Amino acid sequence: MSAIQKKKADIVKRLISDVIIIGSGGVVLLLFRFMGDPYKRGFFCDDESLKHPFKESTVSSAILYGIGFVLGSILIAVVESIWIYGVKDRDPQQTIDIKNYGKHWILIRDIYLSLVPFVFGAALEHIITDIGKYSIGRLRPHFFDVCKVDYAKVNCSAGYIEEFECTGDDSNRIREVRLSFPSGHASFSSYVAVYLMIFLQKRLTFLFKSLIRPLLQTLIFVMAYYTCLSRVSDYKHHPTDVMAGAVIGIVVAVLVAVCVSDLFSMTDSRETYRDMYKNMERISENGRERTSDIDKMSDTSVKL
Repeated sequence: MSAIQKKKADIVKRLISDVIIIGSGGVVLLLFRFMGDPYKRGFFCDDESLKHPFKESTVSSAILYGIGFVLGSILIAVVESIWIYGVKDRDPQQTIDIKNYGKHWILIRDIYLSLVPFVFGAALEHIITDIGKYSIGRLRPHFFDVCKVDYAKVNCSAGYIEEFECTGDDSNRIREVRLSFPSGHASFSSYVAVYLMIFLQKRLTFLFKSLIRPLLQTLIFVMAYYTCLSRVSDYKHHPTDVMAGAVIGIVVAVLVAVCVSDLFSMTDSRETYRDMYKNMERISENGRERTSDIDKMSDTSVKL
């Protein structure tokens, strides 16, 4: 098998394994969504934290995932495109690959290699969050408004109520009202924000003297921060739910960026290559200077 054929076989194996792993994560999430049964947690009739009104989300799920996945993927694709088409001081290995395979194929490869860890981390963050949601079963702040407890069958003087019946007419909301901890919006928005901030920090190295990079990172952070705050002001989550979700998102983003993606090894490799080539250029220049000196000495000795 030739080197090119072996490389193509390795690419196919990598593609198949990535699809299987990420696809398995998607299956787990679907099982949680359609078959998961939240833990049945009770309540106190006088619990003021559960008496808030139901409100529509300021940041809907469509907006959350649209910005998180779509704009996040576009941002990654744009940055990788700049590296291929707009930056001359590339990784030497990348330059060699472009000469062998062409810019278009290398761009597709680099976008794929940057997107796969991003999507994998999002799936992992969702699974961890859902494990918490279905295991804890914490009631949302608008529990009473959605559940509409049948107080005729409840003895509030008994204290903690575990056996009760909801008379609300929206079964989906009644199910969702048990999934407060941790906040999915907070965990996903924090994951996307932190991962993209690290990605920009490691990949936009050609803008290290510009304010464009910190500006983009600030905008990403502000969007995630606003999303987290809106979950409290919309009475979708308790503050501790949001804090726990944010911690999950941040931890997963850092671990995926460091341990799964090649963001850090890529930069180290690029800097190593640059130093190596600079040293080679200096050695070559010194060699030429020494050769020139020897030639001069030879000319002088011949004249003598």
